[in-house]
Amino acid sequence: MKLSRVWAYITVEICLATWLSHFELTALLLERIDLISEGAGAQYYASIDTWNYDDSLGLNQSPKTSAFPKGKGWSAAMCTRTAVTLKPKDGGRQMSDVPAFPDFRPIELEDKELLSAYLESTQPQISEYTFTNLYVWRKSDRPLLSRHGDTLLVKVLKCPDEREVLLPPLGLREPLIELPEFIRELGKQEKIPPIYGISKDQAEALARIGFSVKLDRDNSDYVYLIEDLIKLPGTKFHSKRQSIRRCLSERKCEYVPIDADIVELCLQLQEEWCNLANCRESLGLREEDQAIRETFLNYDKLNAFGAAVSVDGEIQAFTVGERLNKDTAVIHFEKANPKIRGLYQVINQWFCKNALADYRYVNREQDLGEPGIRRAKQSYHPHHMVEKYIAEQA
Repeated sequence: MKLSRVWAYITVEICLATWLSHFELTALLLERIDLISEGAGAQYYASIDTWNYDDSLGLNQSPKTSAFPKGKGWSAAMCTRTAVTLKPKDGGRQMSDVPAFPDFRPIELEDKELLSAYLESTQPQISEYTFTNLYVWRKSDRPLLSRHGDTLLVKVLKCPDEREVLLPPLGLREPLIELPEFIRELGKQEKIPPIYGISKDQAEALARIGFSVKLDRDNSDYVYLIEDLIKLPGTKFHSKRQSIRRCLSERKCEYVPIDADIVELCLQLQEEWCNLANCRESLGLREEDQAIRETFLNYDKLNAFGAAVSVDGEIQAFTVGERLNKDTAVIHFEKANPKIRGLYQVINQWFCKNALADYRYVNREQDLGEPGIRRAKQSYHPHHMVEKYIAEQA
């Protein structure tokens, strides 16, 4: 089974031996359909195109098409190749609604299903690549969409120099192999901006065709083992365990999943936090405050999920995360009353235990080169870093 190029939403192509039973064929298809549609956070129907394929002649014969709701059984003649295209039931945005390169347009809420399906097919590693992250930061990062063939392009503003950069293309079948030629093809139409957030291997591939590349350490992501953040094992986590014990011994704390009833209380806490941190004097904190408000105001429309901690009957901490890929969740925001010692450690551990236990890793994003943030992230002993490289035409 292999995931082919994404067309419209997602196409799954399965090369089948003719001896596969009907049961095995159905199981293979439904397993992949469930994975993609659930990860994309939408209800889909599957368009099934089946045909016989003669490798010696290179001819497609007898195309047949059927459709069934996700999770339902279906019948189809046995064939060598089967393509499954997932499309949204609600008629949401499609690739035809995205301008062709070199034109771009702003990301909108209606793009959620399209982008989420592409992201699910890509299984990204970088924290920027969730719909929530792209959407709630749109007033500062100004994310833009374009397409080239069946590949989706995302362009954002990159601080601190506020220049436009292209995030890794979405929809390439073999990104490491195809990226250099894809970028060459784009460059025939217009000079492309720097490509940001690519892996070391991708950067080296672009360097071989004349790009200058460098590591962006300040924006590389910290990734932790969920098990470590739940159990906090060994002497290296002694101070974290001690902070949690102190907080829980001094205060009555309760874990509360965020729902519509809690959102307003989280917004109130964010306002109080900003007053204490003097957000008005910091552009970065103002932009973060705006992104947090966007998240909560659109909470029921996004794929994000979160939790709060009630301390002595009042919401005093919250955190918001999201699925990044099948193994990893990402934490978008985490805030706590700084006057309550140990509360940040409590919500970190409790959210991992109660909401993230099904994942292996959690990506807690970058340190932005800030010494205090770097020390705090390193103090939790990351399992690895997701290094982000930037490539520019020399």
